Amino acid sequence: MVACTGKQQADKEDGGIMAKIENCTNTDSLKAYVDQAKAYAQTLVSEGKIEQAKEFLAKIEPVVKQKAPALATMLTSAESALDKVESAVGETADSTKQAVTDSVGNKIDAAKQTISNKASATVDKATDAVENAAGKASDAVGKAADKTADAVNKATDAVKDKLKAD
Repeated sequence: MVACTGKQQADKEDGGIMAKIENCTNTDSLKAYVDQAKAYAQTLVSEGKIEQAKEFLAKIEPVVKQKAPALATMLTSAESALDKVESAVGETADSTKQAVTDSVGNKIDAAKQTISNKASATVDKATDAVENAAGKASDAVGKAADKTADAVNKATDAVKDKLKAD
């Protein structure tokens, strides 16, 4: 009973194409059923069910070969086309994944470069500020030293003048 339910489910999914092919005795009708099978496989492919389409074609191919060997080549070429579609889908997915990875990597590199540039600019500004402060401090020390030297000279002169006067 389970086998019958499974067969009924398969018939419902593929529109009974498998049963039609298995029970067909007329070559012209068989060709029409093979065309329907290819169309069903194409529908599966358009739904993204490539593997299911390949399994379906592989399941009906032996029956078609037995009944009409000439028609079996139609299924073989359809299976070959599915392999190419599957390969192309895989390559497209791989190249899309690589493009996204490259894009993200480039954005990260750009962000790192921007951060590096800003950090470098901040360090440059800080260095300039320290150098300016050091220069101002040095000038202030120099001026203070000059004033001290002037004061010492004036005091020395005053002492000398006082000693001369005494």
